Amino acid sequence: MPAYIHKAIVETYIRAALFGELEKDDFDSLVSPWLSEGGQAAFYRQIAQADQTYTDEVEPRYKDIRYPVQILWGEKMSGGSY
Repeated sequence: MPAYIHKAIVETYIRAALFGELEKDDFDSLVSPWLSEGGQAAFYRQIAQADQTYTDEVEPRYKDIRYPVQILWGEKMSGGSY
């Protein structure tokens, strides 16, 4: 696939997962790893392997994390609050 089409797909995929806008540098830092030849292959591989079962298996273990982390999980709520 031509690089410009792949880039457009990656950018659209990432934008669809965002609640709001990111600074250009921040957005570019999310896109750039997927643009190399290896990154392109990995992008489509991870999509092909996506399975809700894996998320369902690990989600109950989040409560066992004992290190300072921030996990964002949820959906857009009215008024932009979480």
